[in-house]
Amino acid sequence: MPAHAPRFHTSILIGLGALGCAGEPGQPFIAAYQDGKVAALSFTFDDGHRTHLATAALLDQHGLRATFYPVTSWTSDARDAGDRSKITWPEWKDLAARGHEIGNHSASHPDLRKCDDAALERECVASANLITAKVGIAPRSFAYPFCKSDDRSRRLVLANHLAARGYFPLYENDFPAAKANAQVDDAIAKGAWMTWLSHGINDVVFNEHLTHVAEKAKSAGLWVAPFGLVAAYRQERDQAKLTVIERTANSIRLTLTLSPEMPATRWNIPLTVTIPTRSPLSEATVNDPVPPATARIDGDRIQVTLVPDGRTVSVSWR
Repeated sequence: MPAHAPRFHTSILIGLGALGCAGEPGQPFIAAYQDGKVAALSFTFDDGHRTHLATAALLDQHGLRATFYPVTSWTSDARDAGDRSKITWPEWKDLAARGHEIGNHSASHPDLRKCDDAALERECVASANLITAKVGIAPRSFAYPFCKSDDRSRRLVLANHLAARGYFPLYENDFPAAKANAQVDDAIAKGAWMTWLSHGINDVVFNEHLTHVAEKAKSAGLWVAPFGLVAAYRQERDQAKLTVIERTANSIRLTLTLSPEMPATRWNIPLTVTIPTRSPLSEATVNDPVPPATARIDGDRIQVTLVPDGRTVSVSWR
């Protein structure tokens, strides 16, 4: 990936900012989160322990997806003996096919600040290339080993990944579901993006937490998505330009384009345009060439999700 990839920084709760609110009544705007969701949650799991297979199975049962960060030198094509054996490359490929993000956690889990240039290249770039070859999908995000980095390592990581994850409060072992649920509810109230960092969580408490999260995803506008996907959406959103070509009482024609600094070959995450209307709707249609945009009625708003490639999209409603 080109060296001019945008840098990405995170904190535990990232608020909506200006893009999360409409301007004048009736003016469309790019939604803070995909599909017009009000907040986001990403589960991330480090090191590739075999217990993460059960974790992924629980997520699948609730219709949710997460990010897993294997260390490439700890990963093999076949299972090693012993209770501490890691997930294999075929198993990572299967998890990716099920919609989970397989990120990059380096080649050998060193403190990147102590690596020379050759070692840093192996840890950040060769590891990404290996994941791409073994899994079939390039890792979108990188998790710094020990959550430690410096300017030199960050530059190389973000030249080869769309986003990087640093430190977040740990969500591990027997972390009470009630406490986890309360933190998610707080993120929803703040319109924030929350990330859990974990090496492994008790299946019983995790299942209880996932039940709460899945319900909030349906009823409270929570977007539960892999870390790299949320990060890419936010970066792409911040570089997108929405242009209204024509507006009537019951229709709109618009285009959504990206900054020339963001090549479409790298940035193809569908963005959501929120179109406020004057009253609750019964029907909304979108006339769009391939790849198609989608329109969803959300009370007195229409959520139109489309790839920001500059084509003209027409939306009508009643």
